[in-house]
Amino acid sequence: MLDTAIKIIALVSTLVVIPLFGWVWHTNVQLERISIKVENLEKDVETMKPNTLTVALLKQDIDHIRSDLNEIKTILKSGK
Repeated sequence: MLDTAIKIIALVSTLVVIPLFGWVWHTNVQLERISIKVENLEKDVETMKPNTLTVALLKQDIDHIRSDLNEIKTILKSGK
């Protein structure tokens, strides 16, 4: 009787532990993949930061050029 109970307990624990081990392993693998992706994205963001400053400065320069061109157009129209 005791032998049968031990075998049943061992069987049930085996049926529970092995799938749980697989689930934990799969979850850790997914977590590691996500961690690597986040690290790569952080590196990409760091390399993009100087570019955003350059783009903002270029946009300001273009806005100044447009306003200057509008002033030149106004002067040319009024001079006719």
